[in-house]
Amino acid sequence: MSNTIIKCCECGKEYDTSKTGRGERLAEKKLCFYCDFWMEKIAWTRTERKDQVVRVKGEHYFIEKDCPKAYQGFLGFGGKKFVIQFHDGRRVVSRNLWSQGTIPEHFRDRIPNNAVFVWVQDCRIRGDCGNCRIPLGCPRCQECEDNSRFLKKREV
Repeated sequence: MSNTIIKCCECGKEYDTSKTGRGERLAEKKLCFYCDFWMEKIAWTRTERKDQVVRVKGEHYFIEKDCPKAYQGFLGFGGKKFVIQFHDGRRVVSRNLWSQGTIPEHFRDRIPNNAVFVWVQDCRIRGDCGNCRIPLGCPRCQECEDNSRFLKKREV
């Protein structure tokens, strides 16, 4: 494929579509690689993936299937436990949440926030661990993360 320079119809930047294996598609759609990435995320909101998409304060995340504790492969955020409260009322707990980056400003109206992270209000209630107000409890106070009376919904 020859070097095809296009002007992205989303961001307005010039982009050499030969830089990627998606060059022909990008040239046809007049999208740079980065805007194509975010257009894909918009499309996810209309597919079966929509329940796995998390958007908090302009950041985009994806929930992969949780793995057994003995799993030796890669996990999002190193397997850290996240409690996600969706605006539609669902609450999801995941140990395999993957960050996909900051949603560009020109996409935020089409990819709005849909959730907040649930934080532990004060994990020192169960013992003076000294790590209160960190996401989802601390290593010494794991039981407080699962006890709803110690949880407080707060945007990060």
